[in-house]
Amino acid sequence: MKKFALIVVLVAVVGAFPAHAVTYGTLDGKTHPYVGLVRLFDGAGNAWRCSGTLLSSTVVLTAGHCTKGATSARVWFDAAIPDLGSGGTAGTPYTHPQFTTVSFTAPDIGVVVLSKPVKMSKYGALPTAGLVATIGSGSTLHTVVGYGLQEVKPNYTSQLARYRGTVKIQGVGGQLGDYVQISSNSTALWSGGTCAGDSGGPLFRGNTNVVLAITSGGANVNCKGASYDYRVDVAAARTFLSAFLKVP
Repeated sequence: MKKFALIVVLVAVVGAFPAHAVTYGTLDGKTHPYVGLVRLFDGAGNAWRCSGTLLSSTVVLTAGHCTKGATSARVWFDAAIPDLGSGGTAGTPYTHPQFTTVSFTAPDIGVVVLSKPVKMSKYGALPTAGLVATIGSGSTLHTVVGYGLQEVKPNYTSQLARYRGTVKIQGVGGQLGDYVQISSNSTALWSGGTCAGDSGGPLFRGNTNVVLAITSGGANVNCKGASYDYRVDVAAARTFLSAFLKVP
């Protein structure tokens, strides 16, 4: 997980940290084969990992704080990855030009363009403009998917495997700006949450392949409490993505 400085707005409002694996989740297996582990590298050879969604045969959607500072990337779509030293598909990372650091005013979005196509029968799909606002917050269940940590305390657990969890949207709009607040609950029937390494992974609408938002940050370093995801149905995200693929 790559660390970034937080700006005052995000700390003051939620005390959040950047770069979020799915907690309280289950192994995803072949349910979301178009969600991959994204490993990024800077010019000095430093590496960090995130998650992302294949939107076409060559375009992987991820978070801006994942691609920021990266000069190259490799992406795996295996349900479980035995070795990050081999395999994967090479790619070039791109970051939204207005992204600086995680905050409710920053467009936390990036893409990795793969050097060769990864063919699948189905890909992740982008939402129509403003879709999240029409869904709003409430009892509807949604799905998070990623390759991050499964637990920090009491047992540090970091399997290189794709996990999924079930969450609710708890807040939209207002001080959240272009972000949504999602739940993280270990006791409810709809248990799920995100953690370090899930950054850039998708918040899918229900059980569909439609990506509503990208995992961005969470309430504390132990991956407990609410998380905050950047919406991809907003103008800044749609304009950025339109340079790489057709936006609905």
